[in-house]
Amino acid sequence: MRVNILPAVLLSAIFLLQPAAAQQASSSLEAKLALESSLEKKLKLVLSEALGSEDIIVMISAEMLEEKKKGALDILPGIPERSRPGETSISRSLSMVRKISATIILDKAMPEEDVQLARKLAAGLLQVPAEREDIISIERMSYRRAQPFDPMELFRPPNLWYMLWTVLITLFAWLTVSTFFSPISGTARNVVNMVSAKMSELAQGGGAREAAMDARARQ
Repeated sequence: MRVNILPAVLLSAIFLLQPAAAQQASSSLEAKLALESSLEKKLKLVLSEALGSEDIIVMISAEMLEEKKKGALDILPGIPERSRPGETSISRSLSMVRKISATIILDKAMPEEDVQLARKLAAGLLQVPAEREDIISIERMSYRRAQPFDPMELFRPPNLWYMLWTVLITLFAWLTVSTFFSPISGTARNVVNMVSAKMSELAQGGGAREAAMDARARQ
């Protein structure tokens, strides 16, 4: 009886290749995220120094080349095996990128010339044409900044309404407590007065008895 071992060999090969493929995909994803994060930090640093503002958000999206298309000199994107004279680390990293795009968010108050400067700097760093708005997208937004405390703000809406509401609630609570405890406090005062009067009577009665006893003793 002949046994066909080809299916068994194929299944074994598939099971052996699956972990390697999963590991390669995970490694490629980690390299992609590391490259994007590195470029974002570098571009934000350059823009912050050039524009004199920290109100800058940079987001990079990169599509890496397949492993078989990469050069043999690099182990991972951005991690070369040995340096090549005349080439920067960014250039080596970008050489393994198939497609890249950047989104830069600037403050609305920034002048237009600074916006164009940001576009040129980003294009130079990423080695892409500056006029390609589909590659370098610049958006504007209003950044919220912490304002210095102004005491007069307490007397302007909506703080004024909050203050009035707090005063009304406090006044209502005080009136409620006063109304509830007023009879109790009156009763307590009456009891105290009665006790005081009784003690006075007892004291006076005791004094009279002592005087009478003294008078009898003298007789």
